[in-house]
Amino acid sequence: MIRQPLIFAILFSLTIISYGRNGVAVDSCLQILSSQTNLPEDEQCRLILKIIQNSDYEEPFFKFTSQLRKIAEKSGNPFYLFYSWYEEGQALINKGNYEDATSSLIRSLKIAERNKLIEEIGLAKYALSVVFYKTNNHETAIKYIKEAINIYFDQEQSQHFLGGSYYQLGNIFLTLKEPDSALYYYNSASQYFDPDISPHALAYIQGNIGTIHFQQNRTDSARTNLNKAIRILSEMEDNLALVPLLIYNSRNEMISGNKQMALQLSYDAMKHAKASKSAERLKDAYENMAKVYFNNDDFENAYTSLIRFMHLNDSILNIETVTAMANLRTDYEIGLKQVEVDQLTITNRYARGILSLVTASLVLVSFFLFIIWRQNRQKNLLNIELSHQADELLINKRELEISNKSKDKLFSILAHDLRGPVGAINSLSRYLQEALNSNNLKEAKEMAFSMSDASKQVTFLLNNLLHWSISQQNIYQPEKKPLNITNLISDIILLYKPTAKEKEIEIIYSSPYSVVIAETDPNCWATITRNLLNNAIKFTQKGGTIRIKLNYQSGKLSLEVKDNGIGMTKSQIESLFKPDSIKSSWGTMNEKGQGLGLILVHDFVIINKGTIEVDSKPNHGTVFVVAIPAALVEKRENAEVATNVKK
Repeated sequence: MIRQPLIFAILFSLTIISYGRNGVAVDSCLQILSSQTNLPEDEQCRLILKIIQNSDYEEPFFKFTSQLRKIAEKSGNPFYLFYSWYEEGQALINKGNYEDATSSLIRSLKIAERNKLIEEIGLAKYALSVVFYKTNNHETAIKYIKEAINIYFDQEQSQHFLGGSYYQLGNIFLTLKEPDSALYYYNSASQYFDPDISPHALAYIQGNIGTIHFQQNRTDSARTNLNKAIRILSEMEDNLALVPLLIYNSRNEMISGNKQMALQLSYDAMKHAKASKSAERLKDAYENMAKVYFNNDDFENAYTSLIRFMHLNDSILNIETVTAMANLRTDYEIGLKQVEVDQLTITNRYARGILSLVTASLVLVSFFLFIIWRQNRQKNLLNIELSHQADELLINKRELEISNKSKDKLFSILAHDLRGPVGAINSLSRYLQEALNSNNLKEAKEMAFSMSDASKQVTFLLNNLLHWSISQQNIYQPEKKPLNITNLISDIILLYKPTAKEKEIEIIYSSPYSVVIAETDPNCWATITRNLLNNAIKFTQKGGTIRIKLNYQSGKLSLEVKDNGIGMTKSQIESLFKPDSIKSSWGTMNEKGQGLGLILVHDFVIINKGTIEVDSKPNHGTVFVVAIPAALVEKRENAEVATNVKK
């Protein structure tokens, strides 16, 4: 099912109350602040606010909001004090931290109300509506957005804001499955946007209206609105937004009986889905294409599209069903070849019968013998070829069976490993409720910590499963960008600090460089580091030591993770990265693992054209060394960095 109208709502709501990001403006303001130390406090606030409104929502952003707040409090300026909290709330919305965002925005609203900053009251209420909408508190979201509309309704300069507010109301009622109310507010919103100034906003509105009309079987109106939206978004090359609208339009034409147009629109949706590089969009495009092919009686292409949709829709497929389908197809092809072989056998028997009838005449016998020899030779060659094809089909069938057995084994392990922590969370939640009902806060706190540990296990497992599934479908492409690998490793060490302390394990991080920044894939490095460290902690005894070393040499980033744990045998090392050999294993303190982590590490190393080496002996620990090519951006030498997690 396509969820695009709701996605439009989220993107649009954020952009309505955001500012354009301008790095040049930021640099200019920073230069003025650093060069002119005697600026008045109000001028300092103005420059810092300009920096905030032109900065991305990264870590320095919150440093500037805090700085603005201190100066505004000192100077007693409520205007800049409001924006210090308001902009911080906006950034927290962007990061998905809705609880802290609500707190910051309520502070900004109180400041605006206390000082009668009318426009700022409207801004704060609009932003609070967005937060409550995202947290599914629709009643409160409607209350705040309507209050914001009342504030700005009579102000001519607030047309764009009013359009965004009505659009937000339409989104809320669409989520509440009240399409008539949603249409009313979408139509109201469209009156406040100039097509020359805000074509993107109008395209989103028309796309949502067309989608609702499609769901109400108003095919002509749906077609008109969807085509308008598609035309605008095509000019803007907004592939992500185009895909669902093209799919809805394709289904609308299919319902209207325009099969050829429906097929063409499905082709367009597939083209833009591939251009968007979004697995979700590609999945929707394949699902729609399967339906259109089926409606056109093109069952072969419908089947192919459906299979591709299934692979993208769910990495954990019903393996037995896939195996049965493959076996049926293989048996069918082998059966066809067997019929051909039987027919050739009958033909050979007939030829031998003819040969026995012409033995009376030597001349005729010689002639027919030559003819039959030539025919038999051709048929024998064909028999050999058919036999080879049948053998190849049998080999393919066996390989598929082996592959499916490996996946069966993998998913049975995953199901077994998930059952434990999920069951623990279920049981602990009941105990937590009983403890809270009996006002036993100490026991409730212990239960909450236990539930947190169990949920971390599930999250770690599901993250590994997701990354492995994407790598198996060959849709993951490394995204190389500047990465401070030193900070990344330090953050992951801090993440595992509680787990290491629990086993009294010391983690020692070292590098000849205090900072290493390189062009590489952050997601791959995070997954590799996390799994190698998790594996080392799991198989290191209480009181052991883990050493992590980062280096950059000969154009490669090198990460070494060394422990003095239980180690591995030679046979265990040889089967370490083979999917058909994975199995659950217990750590030194009975930690449960699914065996997928090192497979995932190996896959990501290969994807990045790197190497991984393993050296281990039983009871003498294990060393993993990963090296991946990466272009160096910056490195700072002559500083040994060490991070210890002690007993």
